[in-house]
Amino acid sequence: MTRSRGRSAGEGTIFQRSDGRWVARVVYHEDGKRKHKSRYAPSQAAARKELTILQKAQDSGAPMPSDRLTFSDYMTMWLDGKEPYMRPEAFRKYRSNARNHLIPALGRLPLSKLTAIQIKSAYSSFRKKGLAGTTLQHIHGLLHVALEDAIKDDLVVRNVAHLLEAPQRSTPEMTVLSREDAVFQAFAIGEAA
Repeated sequence: MTRSRGRSAGEGTIFQRSDGRWVARVVYHEDGKRKHKSRYAPSQAAARKELTILQKAQDSGAPMPSDRLTFSDYMTMWLDGKEPYMRPEAFRKYRSNARNHLIPALGRLPLSKLTAIQIKSAYSSFRKKGLAGTTLQHIHGLLHVALEDAIKDDLVVRNVAHLLEAPQRSTPEMTVLSREDAVFQAFAIGEAA
């Protein structure tokens, strides 16, 4: 009877560390060398999700996502690459929303570890600062497009902006004039003309 030698490369494993954190680890081969990629999670269920993400990256043949590239560095490179292909006014809006809102809120985070909760928290802080719903929609659209390009460049495995609904537009409440007010304004406009 032969004894099993454990899991094969790429299958992955989940275990709990002595400090209580859970680890999802995948072993893979790159440039003829055996390497491993680990992700840490607070629970076993979260570690399973991380393992699935790592396995999908490996199955697609894409390089393993790097934890060193920050969201800020990526957005700066992405904007530089987009500028020649965009209308100047559209590019100015992208750059303004990235520099004034997204990068200050999410810039320090590793691009490959960006989560929907972090984005949702950023959107909430933008709303508290008084940004209009339309601006939030533009920011969401910018983030969505940037992360789609990050997938194409094999920098992330999934677009976490897909997990969020676009922020709602804030339309000011419409006030309806009474009949007397409407007549008064019509009269005032007629006198001004």
